[in-house]
Amino acid sequence: MGDEGGASDAVSGGLVRWFTYEEAGHILGVDPNSVNRRARRQGWRRQPGNDGKTRVAVPLDLLPVSDSDSNLARPADPRDVSPDVPGDIGPGVPPDISRIIRALEGEIDVLREALTRERGRADKAEARYETTMQDAAEAREDRARLQGELEAVRLALTTLQEQRSTAQAEAIRLQAERSQVEERTRALQSELASWTAGGPIARALRALLFRPRR
Repeated sequence: MGDEGGASDAVSGGLVRWFTYEEAGHILGVDPNSVNRRARRQGWRRQPGNDGKTRVAVPLDLLPVSDSDSNLARPADPRDVSPDVPGDIGPGVPPDISRIIRALEGEIDVLREALTRERGRADKAEARYETTMQDAAEAREDRARLQGELEAVRLALTTLQEQRSTAQAEAIRLQAERSQVEERTRALQSELASWTAGGPIARALRALLFRPRR
């Protein structure tokens, strides 16, 4: 294919004409960016020209049959093109309303698909947000429960420590009383030993035993 705008060719079993995006937009009555998106969506063949501009293969059944080759090859005047506005058709644009409607319907389909994708992403993001918020609420509940259990353990530990201190004090008191009892017992044993070894008890017993009879 040469660089001549509007040259005819056959691609994938169908007749096409090669245009720059500007030329195709002028012929179809849409913005060149819309032509680019439609070409990508419908898989139109594209290739660079010798002038550095990309040409796109537009199917002939989309082109106005009333246009001559000279009109097809004529670049669009930017003043004659309004992006995707079907009612604002400049001079030189074929008044083929049905083709304009089809082009706009194609753009609407693209926008509808994009909107559906964005809604799906938004729904997924909202679901993730709700899941995150639910997990955060459960985490806060678990944290509060664990803090309550920790406080209960601390209280029980404090109670056990107090009981241990009380038991230790009681053990010290009982040990002191035991020492006193043991000391008193030793004193009584010593006193008893002194009485039985010649003390008053022994003398009283001897006097009773050896008392003269009448």
